[in-house]
Amino acid sequence: MKSIHFPFHILTIALFIGLIVPVLIQDGMFMDGLLYTCVAKNAGNGIGTFWFPISDATWIIDGVKSFHEHPPLVFAIQSFFFKTLGNSMYVERFYSFLTACITVLLIIFVWREIFKENKEMLKFSWLPVLFWVIVPLTHWTFQNNMQENTMGIFSLSAVYFILKGMKQQNRAFLYISISGIFIFLASFSKGVPGLFPIGAVGLYWLVYKKPSFYKAALYTVILAIIPAVIYYLLIQNPDAKEALSFYLNHRLLGRIEAAHTVSKRFHTIIGLVSHLLPVLIIAAILLMVFKKKSIKNYFEQKKEFLFFILIGLSASLPLMLTLVQKDFYFSHSIPYFGIAFALLLAPGIALLVSKIDMEKKGFRIFKFVAYFLLVFALSFSVYNIGGQSRNSKELHDIHLIGSAIQGTEIIDIDQSIAEQWNTRYYLVRYYNLSSSSGTNNNDYLIIQKENTTSVPNGYQKINLDTEKYELFEKIK
Repeated sequence: MKSIHFPFHILTIALFIGLIVPVLIQDGMFMDGLLYTCVAKNAGNGIGTFWFPISDATWIIDGVKSFHEHPPLVFAIQSFFFKTLGNSMYVERFYSFLTACITVLLIIFVWREIFKENKEMLKFSWLPVLFWVIVPLTHWTFQNNMQENTMGIFSLSAVYFILKGMKQQNRAFLYISISGIFIFLASFSKGVPGLFPIGAVGLYWLVYKKPSFYKAALYTVILAIIPAVIYYLLIQNPDAKEALSFYLNHRLLGRIEAAHTVSKRFHTIIGLVSHLLPVLIIAAILLMVFKKKSIKNYFEQKKEFLFFILIGLSASLPLMLTLVQKDFYFSHSIPYFGIAFALLLAPGIALLVSKIDMEKKGFRIFKFVAYFLLVFALSFSVYNIGGQSRNSKELHDIHLIGSAIQGTEIIDIDQSIAEQWNTRYYLVRYYNLSSSSGTNNNDYLIIQKENTTSVPNGYQKINLDTEKYELFEKIK
């Protein structure tokens, strides 16, 4: 006999697929994710090295042609998929979906660790996944191959092993050491944001008053020392030292000082609340239902709730220390808020679920809706294969232009296209074509249709059925 929870699992899977896959499966990607894809694809095809990855042939920042906007680990991991699976558009999409699936498993592992001795609550492992996936930032991040997807796996793994260590003191040093390695991997994926689990033991002690203060301090030192020692060993390699020094001094600190993205430090709080709004609304409604039905003692995991809220805040609020803030920067914090609100509501939901009669019409309708949504999500995903989720005009033209250009690596673009990074990196992603603006030294030139009167002498138009751009070839 199937569990009463089975339709809830089906509903969660349906939402997981439906909110991520139909967009992910289509052509078109947010610029940052597209850029990361180009770096990983190049690495998978032998262009660049681990410490000096390459985005395209014309990239140059502070006199350096290699790509050091982030540490190299994510590019290296994703490059393996390009090396193994080829250069299909679906390689980065498969990778991104795989990271989403791994994140789901880790959320479930954390839930099971919390309720290792509570078989009834173990059945609600779908609930934190549900609260995580309905957050708009969650599915947007996985739709667009963001680096936070990989970093989030490592940081969530670190928190999982910290939790295991705190609950199993006889093996605490082992689990804390494993966690320290995952913290290094998280920071080696996206830099400083990956270090936040270092404070998790301190937060655990603050909430639970155990283990002793001495042990909590010792474990925290271990969590900090392990990444530090690994980085120290790495920079003994001259290439590693050069690459990491450039990233730290020129890109990380340079952006903090000069490349501000917001004018107010509270942007992260506003963004966090707005993205968590679906969960907050559901929580408010359920709390009113609990009150109306006189469900008492539903808040049984006060300390667990507080611990994961604090973890989520420690992963997100430090962004406010700088004015370099974007919403997807805190996407790795969402699993902890999902777990926290699941802890808040699960006991009350359990009481409501226990009163459900599986034979009644209402539950049978719910089961039908859950199965229908799963079938719809799968069908809609298949339907969207070959579609375009964004930049449809640009993609239409790029595929025509890319197919028409032969025997060259670098093309010229009009100055008006220089800041259209999606266009430039679609050319890199699909046709290995880098672009340069203002030189007119190359065999081909792309200009926006409204600017064709500014075509320099010595070029002839190649007639293509384009919508936004025109392609010109230098007369030889």
